[in-house]
Amino acid sequence: MQRKESWNPLKGTRIVDFTFQGAGPHASMLLAFLGAEVIKVESETRPDPTRGRENRPYTRSLLFEDVNLSKRSLRLNMKHPEAVAVARRLILASDAVMDNFRPGVMERWGLSPSSLLEEKPSLVVASLSAAGSGGPLSHLPGYAGIFNAMGGLGELTGYQGGPPTELRTSVDMRVGAVFAAAVVLGLLRARATGRGCRIDLSAIEAVSMLIGEYLALFLARGVVPQRIGNRDEEMAPHGVYPCKGGGWLALAVRGDEEWRRLCRLMGRDDLAGRQDLAHVEGRLRNQDWLDEEIGRWTAGHETGELFHRLQGAGIAAAPVLDAKQLVCDPHLVGRQVFYRTSVGGREGMTVGVPWVVDGERPQPHPAPVLGGDTVQVLEEVLGLSQAEIARLQESGALK
Repeated sequence: MQRKESWNPLKGTRIVDFTFQGAGPHASMLLAFLGAEVIKVESETRPDPTRGRENRPYTRSLLFEDVNLSKRSLRLNMKHPEAVAVARRLILASDAVMDNFRPGVMERWGLSPSSLLEEKPSLVVASLSAAGSGGPLSHLPGYAGIFNAMGGLGELTGYQGGPPTELRTSVDMRVGAVFAAAVVLGLLRARATGRGCRIDLSAIEAVSMLIGEYLALFLARGVVPQRIGNRDEEMAPHGVYPCKGGGWLALAVRGDEEWRRLCRLMGRDDLAGRQDLAHVEGRLRNQDWLDEEIGRWTAGHETGELFHRLQGAGIAAAPVLDAKQLVCDPHLVGRQVFYRTSVGGREGMTVGVPWVVDGERPQPHPAPVLGGDTVQVLEEVLGLSQAEIARLQESGALK
């Protein structure tokens, strides 16, 4: 893959990647997009679950592709002592190692951060877990729903009077972005000072960053924020409204002038003339009634029609796109947002590199087949001979 140097700030950086599922692989994929050589360590005995068990012998799935583009794959059976020895050599020949195990797994393999940093002080040792490596909940198992709940975001997500709402994999992607940023920070420090570091990231704490304004409100005023659904504390009307044909429209009206423009588009001079709705404070007090009025209006029009009319009037509005509409959206297609791939003979598509540099979007390469780069990595990075590799294969270390 030919890429401009400006797209490769991590060129020459090698990262050993023990992460699996969503947040960790998303983080290491972002680092691969920045030019790092990311070597994903897996085995047939413990493949990344996102490969899909229907895809034996654990090649690739579209879900796996979504968070593992532009990586290499090394097959190591970490239950085998020789595989652990190979892993240690590989880590010490690299710039960083990442994992998202529960605390203690790397230590049980003899790969503790302290021992690795003692041998290579410039190494970045980065771990992501649900609650971090210290404290009474450090061994808490968790996935996106747990991070969402204990990070405080779930309590704020949902409709007033209803239950908290789980955000699922979007939480993983947000946590993964924080993890990637932390690793970049460690690598920059190592480049500048020659000193590596131990990064300990709690997914719960990363999610808590997303509700900083609500924590500040509580700390400053003692107010515990409540769920408000699709509404906003400072804008009204603000919500998602039904449209003709089953579509939905997101609408956000900021300021009194925008409100008057909306009234003109709706043909509702009566609303524009009401003094109790002239200012946002009054509209916030009348949101239930306003939502009903706007919903009746939007229900008589197609989503696309309202999108163009409202945007043309300077009012923030957008269609709520489903997956099919998203991948066919002419704006996104024109910007080459999606990466086409083929898995098991099936054509697929995923979001590629999420940035454009100097007018061009870098193109990733496909996610790796399980162990597809094992021989090359052992030869190129560790300098093992074919005979040594064959012996490791026979011993079961590369299973």
